[in-house]
Amino acid sequence: MSKRAGSQALFTFKAISLRTPLARECALRRAATLPPALFTFKEISLFVFSSLCLLFSSPAFAADSPLVEPVKAALKAEQLDAAVAAGEKAVKEQPENAEAHLWLGRAYGQKAIKASLFSQLGWAKKCKASFEKAVVLDPK
Repeated sequence: MSKRAGSQALFTFKAISLRTPLARECALRRAATLPPALFTFKEISLFVFSSLCLLFSSPAFAADSPLVEPVKAALKAEQLDAAVAAGEKAVKEQPENAEAHLWLGRAYGQKAIKASLFSQLGWAKKCKASFEKAVVLDPK
């Protein structure tokens, strides 16, 4: 049940419990003119996810490993498929390298931002998992 439908049900219930027809009419009119919610849960979630992607994409997290140079170059050129492939290769070569997981997460995050509405969630889950693995491997 949406927030608006819930509010309408609440006002409708109050209107039924009111004794006078005028009070019922006023309550029903108030229920019909309630504004919808400003943001949906999905919009808020996407904003939070994008903010985290930008945080982890900041230069403060940059490092100089030759293993992730192809990922950095592909992201800079906005070749997201190549960046994801290079990141997955880097993680496959050195699964215990936190930097490789970090850059793979950045590639997944950029892919999620540019992806269609239906595939964003899949890329976002991969991004989150990669960032979490990077933090587990190197908590600082």
